[in-house]
Amino acid sequence: ASFVATGARALRVRAARRGASCVRRKPASVAESATRCQSGASMSVEKPGAEASDRIWYFAYGSCLNPSVLGAEARVPLRVIDADTPAQVCTLKHFQLIFNAWSPIPLEPAFANICAAPGESVLGVAYHVTREQFRRIARSEGAATVPGQPALSKTIDVVLQARGSGKTIRAKTFVFPSLSVAEPRRPSARYARLVFDGMMHWNFDDVYIRKTKVSEWITADTMSNLPAQTKSVLRAFAPNVALPEHLVELVRDEFWLGSTAKVIDPCVHRNVDVNDCEERKPWLFFIPGIDGSSLTLLPHIEALSLKYRLRCLVVPPATRYSWLQLENIVAEAIGNVVRENERAIVFGESMGAVLSLSLASKHPKLIDSAFVLNPATSFNRAPAKAVWHNVLPNLPDSAYSAAPYGLVPALYDLELLSSQLASSDSAVSAFKAFSSIGVLRDLLPRRTLQHRLNLLHNMPVTDRTLARIQVPVVILASPNDALIPSAKEAERLIQLIPMSRKVSLPSGGHASLADNRLDIPHYIGLAASLCTAMNDKCMASSQHFGKVSVARGRDIIRAHFKSGGARFEPPTKSDIAKQLSEMASLRRLFSPVFVGMDNIPAKIFEQDRPVLFIANHTMYGFLDVAFVVAHVLEHRGVLLRGLTHPAVFAAQRARRNNDVAQETPQMSEARSEERRSSMVETMEKFGSVKVNPRNTFRLLRANEAVLLLPGGVREAYKRRGERHTLHWPEDPEFVRMALRFNALVVPVACVGQDDCFQILADGEDILNTPVLGALVKERVEKEAIGTVRGWKGSDGVSTKEARDFVPPFSLPSKARRLYFGFGKPIDLADMTKTILNADTTRTLDVAEALYRAVEAALENEIKELDMMREKDQYDQAAVRRLLYEARTGAQAPTAWSVSGREGYYKIA
Repeated sequence: ASFVATGARALRVRAARRGASCVRRKPASVAESATRCQSGASMSVEKPGAEASDRIWYFAYGSCLNPSVLGAEARVPLRVIDADTPAQVCTLKHFQLIFNAWSPIPLEPAFANICAAPGESVLGVAYHVTREQFRRIARSEGAATVPGQPALSKTIDVVLQARGSGKTIRAKTFVFPSLSVAEPRRPSARYARLVFDGMMHWNFDDVYIRKTKVSEWITADTMSNLPAQTKSVLRAFAPNVALPEHLVELVRDEFWLGSTAKVIDPCVHRNVDVNDCEERKPWLFFIPGIDGSSLTLLPHIEALSLKYRLRCLVVPPATRYSWLQLENIVAEAIGNVVRENERAIVFGESMGAVLSLSLASKHPKLIDSAFVLNPATSFNRAPAKAVWHNVLPNLPDSAYSAAPYGLVPALYDLELLSSQLASSDSAVSAFKAFSSIGVLRDLLPRRTLQHRLNLLHNMPVTDRTLARIQVPVVILASPNDALIPSAKEAERLIQLIPMSRKVSLPSGGHASLADNRLDIPHYIGLAASLCTAMNDKCMASSQHFGKVSVARGRDIIRAHFKSGGARFEPPTKSDIAKQLSEMASLRRLFSPVFVGMDNIPAKIFEQDRPVLFIANHTMYGFLDVAFVVAHVLEHRGVLLRGLTHPAVFAAQRARRNNDVAQETPQMSEARSEERRSSMVETMEKFGSVKVNPRNTFRLLRANEAVLLLPGGVREAYKRRGERHTLHWPEDPEFVRMALRFNALVVPVACVGQDDCFQILADGEDILNTPVLGALVKERVEKEAIGTVRGWKGSDGVSTKEARDFVPPFSLPSKARRLYFGFGKPIDLADMTKTILNADTTRTLDVAEALYRAVEAALENEIKELDMMREKDQYDQAAVRRLLYEARTGAQAPTAWSVSGREGYYKIA
């Protein structure tokens, strides 16, 4: 700032000697283009008294973002402003930040400037300064403060958009048109550091910071002055990351070396005042992987330290500690810093995740929650375990020295490596990081590696240990971990740990902390919010036997009747296990995704009231019911009694009678087994009954859990252009009955099967086909419609409705994923009160209003599922999905990232 002010004064002196005309030349084209940009900026010299208000919005960018340049503690007096001056991060659209402002000092090649650039944007800070403060800032920038005064810069009016609120702000800022160099230059490391620190101070987006390249310039300048060992460490663990000076100093100290394990403060070299805000931050203890150095956290320390009081465990390469010794070191460190009624969060990576889980099980009074990234609890089940444990430590010296380079495909995501090789700049950076990965052999000497692999072989946590953990646990799993089966292990852990959630990272291999595509602090924040929610909910509302959660105080069913009047006996555990096993192939093919089971906790089934699940039919309707019933049974221990169309039972009864008439004694046993395994027989075994008023009444009166698909055959036999649409009858019959018995209504959306078929001819086309149409119509009216009229009456089904019973002719297209979403329960009694309070004229039909409200809730669930499914990278890539799931043993990732033992949660 002082350099610019000095240059401005020198120019004014020269201009005064030569005459003012030399500085009133026509400005460069950058100023002219600014007047034409879409943001509404216009060139004007600021005139005193032009503003009625005593304050002006000033837009600061470049080094002026840094509080040491512009602020209450600015080193240049002209740039000192009050500490309570209102400030707002803003975006200036259709401008670009460039470094082409001329500098009179040879050591400063260029300063920051802005120029018009359609489609680009500049992030900065708008200060609401007084007019006197603005005049002082203008003098420091070399701008004219009175008309006709020689100037280095011009004042322009700009229109800004405030971050967060989106509010429009009219402000003034400065450009350097007359002194701009022809091409942008690389600024000095000192100036780049000022700009970078200012951007970090105002929490600018990482993508924007990287785009300005200031972080690259700082990194390159810093690396040029560091020892070779420090350079290698930074290139290997923090590639393309501009670390703050205090972290570079930490690496220079080689903190990972020593003779004893210790817990360090990674921000020890940073001068931070310990104030009330700092004291209120939660404690976060990082436990490293098998390297023991905590170097993998380097790129994220600065961001994490803004929200947490961070500590890192460091286990030097020369040491040999047992699990118990490491546990004691961390537990003692936590006990020394946490206050009474205060607990810490532990964050463990790989091998450190094992230690984190052990600490969580043994020290619930010290540990608030545990975050584990790619936990090595799966080490003994890893396909390449024999190689890591037996071969790697016994390699010859020359081969062991080269081993880190051979481990690159196992440690890093191959998608990341291929994307880096796509451009020359990233390929150079990747090569530098790759060439420095040899530091791993210094961090893990042969005997140290052997010792730590032996520790993993003798795992300190068992399934019983995991089941006893009383604190929330969040498992962060990378989808492309080639070292250990992290994705599959995460699914196993959430089945064992009572309060646990899985967060599926969108990308990354085993060394996810080194993947610059992942915002690790964001996922740590997400994990923290999940743990808070789990603590609040205290999810202990169900008891377990095997893999089935059973609601307390109720049996698997409440009504022991079925169609035909016989007594219904629910399926046994072996029947359930057999049916789930038979559905395994369908699960592999369609990879069903279940969302929102947290909306239907076990306690809603414990109440003395029925629960009515209202779902939509997908194409042909042979998968939606089966998956919904199986999932609720598996995770709530409650059998949904399905209300099935009478035509289904009639067709099955006709086939059964025909078989009995034709079979011989030798065929009887085989036919009997075949009937038992048919779809309708299975439906009857699992509680389905004919849908009619009598059966619906009896089920609801018994406070049963019922599954109804109001669209029926009309929805299952869709026509062209009816993808994911509802076709409910006009009569709100089921709502009246549900209201009578005070039922809870749960909307269940089913999406996906409509896209698995290509309709060649729908029901309308078939009925309009000569000859064939008449034959189909005659058979439909004789069989299906006659069956329905048996309980609806002779006028129950019209000839027009006969078309609904004609299935479309289609061909399979793609094996799309199936999505099932459980919406929030609707209390009809509460909704009735709301409707009556809003209906002042008392003209509304309450049942009709409730009917449409339930229909709208289901439609919204369908739309939300369909929207999220479009973001699923594995939805339409069936072969890729099948290969991924076969390779990892886990379900392919979805658009949602957070899941539990019962499915996904609606957190993207």
